[in-house]
Amino acid sequence: MHPEGGCSLQRWGTYTRLVPVECEIARYYCPESRTTFSLLPDFFAARMPGTLKQAQQAAQGLERAKTDGSLEKQAEQLRQLSKNADPIEPRSAVAWMQRRHRAVSRGLAVVVTLMPMVFGGCEPTVTSVGAVLGNVDAVLVQVRHLAQDKLGQIPSPIGFSTPKSETNKAHGRAPARSVVCSVHAATSSVDKGSKPWIKRKQLKQRSPPT
Repeated sequence: MHPEGGCSLQRWGTYTRLVPVECEIARYYCPESRTTFSLLPDFFAARMPGTLKQAQQAAQGLERAKTDGSLEKQAEQLRQLSKNADPIEPRSAVAWMQRRHRAVSRGLAVVVTLMPMVFGGCEPTVTSVGAVLGNVDAVLVQVRHLAQDKLGQIPSPIGFSTPKSETNKAHGRAPARSVVCSVHAATSSVDKGSKPWIKRKQLKQRSPPT
């Protein structure tokens, strides 16, 4: 934000993520650049409700549906697995899954391009990337960990770039004033003694200061 140094980064409260559980996400503020930073735990999807695992399941569901033709069935099953999901019609469930698939595919395409030594020859699919990683359960979480120094270039929900920020860059506009950061990458240099996220239930159980 300001490479000349002199940053007086400070705590700036929290905001609440409701899905899949209520969590308070820590925020910091840089007065010099007038920018807020959110410290997002690695398991949460960026700029999308839910976790990276849930986004991965939606993308994988559509990948499977392309081969066996069970699109509506896959979408309904995934919606039922989400405890916070409201009942919706099958076609709406399909659209819900397709949105997540497009977002995940867009992010993986950038990851494959930025990291050819790791993912060279991969297709931008969870199945293809997961095969390179040894078919780990949490593919997108592992990808975020491996690409932690490039997350600003990778679209959400894996990274923290957005279509709006890319448009601003192309037209020479000022960057967005709210930045999402990975807890894994950020906590080594910011407030090591504090927990970047706290479940709301834990907050309610705290005794008032005396």
